[in-house]
Amino acid sequence: MKDIERDNKIFRICYVCRNELELNSNNFYKNKTKDKGYELCCKSCSKFRLSQYKPTKKNEQEKKEYNEYRNNWRKQQFQKGLCKVCKEPHLPNAKTCKKHFLADLASSHLGSTKYWHKLEELFDTQNGMCAISGLTIKLGVNASIDHIKPLSKYPELLNELSNLQWVDSRINLMKLDMESEEFLSLVNTIYKYNL
Repeated sequence: MKDIERDNKIFRICYVCRNELELNSNNFYKNKTKDKGYELCCKSCSKFRLSQYKPTKKNEQEKKEYNEYRNNWRKQQFQKGLCKVCKEPHLPNAKTCKKHFLADLASSHLGSTKYWHKLEELFDTQNGMCAISGLTIKLGVNASIDHIKPLSKYPELLNELSNLQWVDSRINLMKLDMESEEFLSLVNTIYKYNL
């Protein structure tokens, strides 16, 4: 179904209710995998559809019992050396397997867990080495995702794979919100001072 352009505005017909609404975040949920970055059905239809699939908890006691059960199960998984989500072995110093470790990072750095394999490819491209120091890094031990250009200065680069690199977690802590060139200049100054 094509979007309609009228009066310098774009309108979309919701495929569920067939209402024609202006294409914006007030009427449609954002989804960068969909056409023009928005869902194909309007917010009210999305909410209704989601409510059909999500089981509702009847009361606070049931929520508490469920959370307690889930947390106990996750602890047991970890004690067995297994991922808290699936039954694969967990990474050292992490509570999840490689896939779920990367999925958590992809969610926060790329906007969706489904891009976990892109982070894995980036790690493999760097041959398991820190992009700044050349130190060996290991997932779940000392590997950390760094924004090449910090989000505090370049918020438009949020969820951009091209702005990410794997670094040693200690390097990432030192770099903070500096750009790579600025950080390397500071390290060089410190090195020269201590000669």
